[in-house]
Amino acid sequence: MYILCRKLKSLKGPLMYLNKLHFSHISERVTRAEADLEQQQCLMYNSRDDISLLHKVNQMKLNLFNLKSTEKALFA
Repeated sequence: MYILCRKLKSLKGPLMYLNKLHFSHISERVTRAEADLEQQQCLMYNSRDDISLLHKVNQMKLNLFNLKSTEKALFA
């Protein structure tokens, strides 16, 4: 029992770091990612020939999807 307790205590720090890294202020991060994506989409709309903006928007959509999935998993 002592060994189990010691292992759990040693696991506490890395789990707290992981929680802070991935789940800290997740709703705020989703809101900020949505606003950034909307801004980039407006830029892309104004300059339709810029391929780098298209790639950036696609990457931001993927990031937003991952954040929303994480938020959903947290609240589920």
